Amino acid sequence: MLHKSSFSESLPEGLGHSSFHGDSTIALGKSSLVDISTKQAEPCKNEAVMQASLNHRTNGGRATKLDFMIIGAQKSGTTSLHKYLERHPKLYMLPEKEIPFFTNSEYCAKGWEWYSDLFFNEAPPEKMWGKSTPAYMTSLEVPRRIFDQMPHVKLIALLRNPIERAYSHYKMMVKREIESRDFLQVVDDKLKAETVDRERLFLPGTEDNGYVAMGEYSLILEEYYKVFPREQLLVLFTDELKKDPATVLKKVMRFLELDEDFSPANLGKHYHVGGTRRRIPLAEADLARHPWFRRFLSFLPLRLQFPFERRFLFWYMIWNTKPDSEKKMPMEAHKRLAQFYREDVRKLNQLIGQRAPWAEFADC
Repeated sequence: MLHKSSFSESLPEGLGHSSFHGDSTIALGKSSLVDISTKQAEPCKNEAVMQASLNHRTNGGRATKLDFMIIGAQKSGTTSLHKYLERHPKLYMLPEKEIPFFTNSEYCAKGWEWYSDLFFNEAPPEKMWGKSTPAYMTSLEVPRRIFDQMPHVKLIALLRNPIERAYSHYKMMVKREIESRDFLQVVDDKLKAETVDRERLFLPGTEDNGYVAMGEYSLILEEYYKVFPREQLLVLFTDELKKDPATVLKKVMRFLELDEDFSPANLGKHYHVGGTRRRIPLAEADLARHPWFRRFLSFLPLRLQFPFERRFLFWYMIWNTKPDSEKKMPMEAHKRLAQFYREDVRKLNQLIGQRAPWAEFADC
């Protein structure tokens, strides 16, 4: 049984007590969980925002293309960056962070107009539109799909030390009860040649266990550089976002051609900290099927049920993750992964024209 007092007091920002009592934090009639006080349109003051406004007014108001996307990587701090950008008065960040289009064959079959009508129907046309989908760095086919649909979109890749990323991914799978082995056993399996070759194909379903392959960033980003001009791809690092979020945010603002002085109140706050345990045993999938939750959704207007469900379950997943940062990675696993990733980091440095700030690969 869920107790309202303990549950809502610990909810992530935007889903506390006020979310359920009709104040400015949530507007059910607007299909959004972001603060509606930030949704008032400001006058367009630069070419980027003016062009975005023109783009979004075409085709009967449908989102014919996005202005920018955070494409990954998974377990690299994309939720934090998303939450910072969400505060910008000239940006509309799609709240449904984990609902991809280009990696979902069912959605692709229905078409981008169907997707944009469902998820961007409340987006102000005068703002720049963006979304965060870390799954877009889990498929070698996605770069071409994105380019074919929206060739001028700007892309942001946030990269975490691949060793740390692999361990964080593993802990997420343990929490979801998909993984039961210890991490050293996982590394032994994942570094087998046949396993590496298979997971580098990024076949459907490997996002749940591609601990190692998803950290080979040069392999993935190379596909983006094959189709997109270099000036449309900004590569950032999780370490730098943690140490100096203001400087990283300035880079993003410059990339989006916006005022570099933007500094949201939540800058520096860490969102979606990983862990292997839940606060309460009820997993998000079980909550989604719970009769009480289904009944609550039935009271909402039909057009709001799906968006609200996805947003609420995403933030419930974040809240229900109990951090266990004290659980250290086995040294042997760290050593073996460092050896495995050396060649990819060397290629990454050459590909992006800068050195990744990871101590294990300082000489690459």
